[in-house]
Amino acid sequence: MPYKITFTDEKIFLRVKAEGEQTFEDNIDLAEKTAAEAFPKKYQRVLVDIRGFTGQPGIGFDYEYAKFISRLIENKITKIAVIYKPSSEEFTKFFETASKNRGMNLNAFTDEKQAEEWINGTE
Repeated sequence: MPYKITFTDEKIFLRVKAEGEQTFEDNIDLAEKTAAEAFPKKYQRVLVDIRGFTGQPGIGFDYEYAKFISRLIENKITKIAVIYKPSSEEFTKFFETASKNRGMNLNAFTDEKQAEEWINGTE
């Protein structure tokens, strides 16, 4: 199944939902389309729900993906919350650490409410 992206404008953040099989190319496309949606609307906070993604590109990809995103957003997006399935915790937590090492304010959550509280600044 090809992947699908849904964007929802929330009060102070952009909500992104990704579903379907994830490949390296799909992840790059997801980041580029999210930036294209967020930048013109001046969103500085983005919540990305990847619980609907299937497959896992791997730790090496997560490191390179963090580098790619940090260059792509160039500090225009200042807060990123990622909601993930508990079964992908090893990869997602590595991506979270790699992102932070690249200077991004990114936190990963399995709980949607916690992610929303953090992205809204009410955690």
